[in-house]
Amino acid sequence: MRKSLCISLVLLFTCVSCSLKMTRDLSPVVSKVTSVENPYFTSDKAEYVYKMAIDAYGKSVGGVLVIKKLGLEHYRLALMTEFGSTLLDMELFDGDFTMHKVSDELNKKVILKTLKSDFNLLLKQRYKPTKVFEQDEGLLYQASSKKGFTFLRFDSFGELFEIVQSGKVKEKVFITFLETTGKEANRILIDHANRKLSIVLKKIVKSN
Repeated sequence: MRKSLCISLVLLFTCVSCSLKMTRDLSPVVSKVTSVENPYFTSDKAEYVYKMAIDAYGKSVGGVLVIKKLGLEHYRLALMTEFGSTLLDMELFDGDFTMHKVSDELNKKVILKTLKSDFNLLLKQRYKPTKVFEQDEGLLYQASSKKGFTFLRFDSFGELFEIVQSGKVKEKVFITFLETTGKEANRILIDHANRKLSIVLKKIVKSN
């Protein structure tokens, strides 16, 4: 009896510790929503300019990031120094990347792999939710991804304020949208739970 109780407690603890924090203690709600959109970076032929700071494994790299939408799920990204030198130039089309140019300081396998994954998560426009949850601050949509799940968190006003990429049992990447106005995010934070790499994007407003 005592042995069975101990086994049950171990299994319960294992189940809880391996469950995703995003959905722990939440129950799915009935929803007819079949598609959820990330509203940022969706204007056709638009060009978005941000001041970008990357902190990776104790080193910092910064510059001006230009994101240009070329079509549906099609973007060109260029990171340049304030003096105009190109640090990174790549193209994203429907989840696939083409690297046009990369500087020596960013040409590290782990850094490039992380940047590609982050930008793909940041710029992906449409998701098909498999579950919907209600939270105090709004709705949480869960969509399936290749190795886990993608969560989109909306506030009570229906604005997207966070995207989270997870594995089956643990959250990995957090993208937080701050100072949002309609379809524009003036500040974006990207953090990783399992890597010493973070990104801060601050929109550069063009003066008239």
